[in-house]
Amino acid sequence: MNNVIFRPASPDDALEVAKLSILAAGGIFEFLLEDFVKDISLENLVALEVKKETVNLSYIQTEVAELNGKIIGSIKSSDAKKHGAVQEMRDFLSPEKLDWLGNLFASRITEGWYVNSLAVKDDYRNQGIGKNYLAVLKIKLNKIIVLS
Repeated sequence: MNNVIFRPASPDDALEVAKLSILAAGGIFEFLLEDFVKDISLENLVALEVKKETVNLSYIQTEVAELNGKIIGSIKSSDAKKHGAVQEMRDFLSPEKLDWLGNLFASRITEGWYVNSLAVKDDYRNQGIGKNYLAVLKIKLNKIIVLS
């Protein structure tokens, strides 16, 4: 796995990032978006959100792991203050689904960095990619802290 490149995601990565986000969520997207996937696939619906710059699913908050030009993993993280049900989510989801999400946002962390999701494709698991992601994230955070 020495040839794995960790880099910021771009809008062009949206579909692969969406697939990995769905994998990491363990069924949450299927539950939350079941009413919206009649005319569009779940992956394409999530990819539309990933392409945006201002939402929780944005590519801006995502790093990808790439091997030989193929995305094999992703990590979504952000300042903990940004973690929560944003207005766009409140406008989009039913009150019942927002209520179900309540526990996810109840234990609010207001300081530090929040890792929203970490996913590695099945064929590349147990090879240290997740561990390396966290090491890269730690280096990134140390740079942010030093510059602040």
